[in-house]
Amino acid sequence: MVESNTLTVTERPILDEDGRPVEVLCANPEASLGGSDDEDIEAIRTNAPRQLRVCERSVTREDFEVNAKRLEGVARALMLTRNEDNTIAENGGRLYVVPKSGGPMSRRLKDALLTLFADHYPPTLTFQLNIESAPYMPVDIAVVVEIAPLERGRRATEVGTDFRRETIRASVEQTVTAFFALARPNGALNEDIDFGFNLRGAGNTPGVVAWSDILGAVRCVEGVRKVNDLMLNGGRDVVLSDEQFPAIGSVVVSFADEPHGALA
Repeated sequence: MVESNTLTVTERPILDEDGRPVEVLCANPEASLGGSDDEDIEAIRTNAPRQLRVCERSVTREDFEVNAKRLEGVARALMLTRNEDNTIAENGGRLYVVPKSGGPMSRRLKDALLTLFADHYPPTLTFQLNIESAPYMPVDIAVVVEIAPLERGRRATEVGTDFRRETIRASVEQTVTAFFALARPNGALNEDIDFGFNLRGAGNTPGVVAWSDILGAVRCVEGVRKVNDLMLNGGRDVVLSDEQFPAIGSVVVSFADEPHGALA
């Protein structure tokens, strides 16, 4: 974005037909709209290769995914064909979409995708394309933490036990919520979460939201000495089907020194 009244000079001299410099005044009384900040190196490394891999048609699975993300409102896309899902008809595919706003696609976004693939990046003539909202897997998080002792020489009355506890609770909630964000603050893809298909392990084991990853994130929160217990949806790893996309559910933070400071 360019603020109003910040463009006051031209980039290079303006000459008349005789080659003489002409004084030109310029101004922007209104701020510009619709731009975006420059990407940093991490974001460029992630996004640039995807933009160079496809032509003007959609043929491979990756073509459909890359082209779908050309639309401003699309954050993630997963294309599955009969090769990956035997419930899909031959010469057809399902494109699952996660909007940047989260939740289901709007009618407007779906229509824009249909137009994109019909007019700009069409598949082969007989290919049947279905576009659907990604089915989300909510992940409920319950965690019990132990608070780190105060720095040497500081008394609990200086900080306030309740204030410190609520500060740590808010930090843990923010940390696990950020773990499920679609993108990192710098705009780069958040690779900690993805469709189950893309999170598959060795030997095509199912994709999971890993308990250990969230445990590690919570342990790094300032003020947390250790994590006494952690449950995701009442257990450990959350198993995803290929088309499911994880989303943050409820977050409950308890403390080991509180009554009932343990998970059942």
